[in-house]
Amino acid sequence: MDLGVMARRPIRGSGTISHRLTYCSDQRDKVYSYLGLATDAQQLGIVPNYGMDARDVFIEVARKHIEVQGNIDIITQSLWPLGDTAYAYYNSREVTTIVANLPSWVPNFSCTVGTEIMFAQRSIFSAGAEKTSLTLNISPSGSLKISGIRVGKIEKLTPMFDYDFRVCPWSRSLMPTDLQDRNAEPKPYPTGGDRFEAFWRTVLRDCLTIPTRRLSPKDIDRYALIFSRWRKRDGDGPRTVGFACSDELDLKEHSLFMDLNKVEAETSLRKFLQKWQFAEIEGGLFAMVPWEGQYGHEIGSKVGDLVVVVEGGKVPLVVRSVDGGTDSDSTLDERVQIIGTGYIHGFMDGLAEEWADKHLLDRKKFIIV
Repeated sequence: MDLGVMARRPIRGSGTISHRLTYCSDQRDKVYSYLGLATDAQQLGIVPNYGMDARDVFIEVARKHIEVQGNIDIITQSLWPLGDTAYAYYNSREVTTIVANLPSWVPNFSCTVGTEIMFAQRSIFSAGAEKTSLTLNISPSGSLKISGIRVGKIEKLTPMFDYDFRVCPWSRSLMPTDLQDRNAEPKPYPTGGDRFEAFWRTVLRDCLTIPTRRLSPKDIDRYALIFSRWRKRDGDGPRTVGFACSDELDLKEHSLFMDLNKVEAETSLRKFLQKWQFAEIEGGLFAMVPWEGQYGHEIGSKVGDLVVVVEGGKVPLVVRSVDGGTDSDSTLDERVQIIGTGYIHGFMDGLAEEWADKHLLDRKKFIIV
């Protein structure tokens, strides 16, 4: 829900901090108390029904939003943790108020903490088809069936932020192994372009935040010069974010790291790296996938998780097979749990659909539990 404060807004997958921080003696009122302000409550057909428990109310809100809008913005744009996740219990102030046993695709409106989104609310990305093609299919247990495309499994994870030392990505040791040699010949990236450029554009998720928009050709050319200078420098480089790193530099390199600090400021990189980590996935692809910090290592992405592009999803999803899944058998539905949203370089503008049409990637039916 786009739960507004002192303003009328639609029910969507993102809510303001002030609404999330409220408490209700009845968790159903985390939804029902907003209906008088929501501009699309009538369109969605949501009416208070205290004969339903809170779990069913939350599922019903998500179901109706997907059904009416024809997309999964309620999932990819949720500023609440999804489902009955460890994240909700790890971060919430009052765990006893959290509605339990929610499917992993349903925003947990009872949580008093939020999560981050990857600019999906501004239509910056369009990874999946605009609308879902399947008739909405939700099982009695709350599982959602959806059509998607398997892009690949995570093969290696590299967190780039440390809450104690505030590590930044401008360290050669954090790069993919094949890119660490500063004298290496240029290498192609699977979807086109240079592999080193694909690396730094992935870390920046190809976006500016001041203002919020995709990198333009002019931005890419400007950043390419900065990162080329960085890659050619001697040594591994300082690993401290921000202007403090200037204490470790001589005057010759001061200009370079001032430029890198500017890149971090223009892209809100420090904030982004607290929630996403760099990943290498099958086929030599680069991605940013969910991370919950060194103290939440059991919560975020793991090696073996699958990155998929789903119909109606502006950004890819990172999912994990449950109950054995079906692995790569394209004839069977695969049961998965949503871990979070991600960025896959080269696949944020519909390329997955094109590759699936050419049988370069497999289409699947996923049952999200």
